[in-house]
Amino acid sequence: MLKERYTIDNQKEIVVFVLGMRVHKLLQIHRWLPIMTSMSVMLRELYTNKQLGFLHGEFLFSWRGITLLQYWESYDHLEAYAYNDNHMHIWKYFNQNVAKRKAVGIFHETYLVEAQKYEAIYNHMPRFGLAHAMPLKQVDRDINKSRERLR
Repeated sequence: MLKERYTIDNQKEIVVFVLGMRVHKLLQIHRWLPIMTSMSVMLRELYTNKQLGFLHGEFLFSWRGITLLQYWESYDHLEAYAYNDNHMHIWKYFNQNVAKRKAVGIFHETYLVEAQKYEAIYNHMPRFGLAHAMPLKQVDRDINKSRERLR
């Protein structure tokens, strides 16, 4: 638990990758459960192979789906992982086994974020999101406001 006010060190470029699924046909669990399971397998693979450039990932749940929020060192790392056939790929599984059945949809979004163009604040929070991926520093008078942390 972070009991004081902390922020992240935003001196490095990062990539934010959002991967998710939305269930369209709730009763067809046999169609969407494998996708959900494959997201867990992929995350386990990424944590096991830190040299891939993966920094951190977290699941966010809604009543109709799941989103996996990921942080990467660079777009080159993310792209190398995505196009390597030796790694777990949700897209490949989805396109081969699920897409035509329309029980579930998947999406991804990629954000390339320059150094000093992102900021965060944590107060009485467990580590979450960027707090897992980036070094932390205690907030002081010089970086008390959001605009100050973006410099």
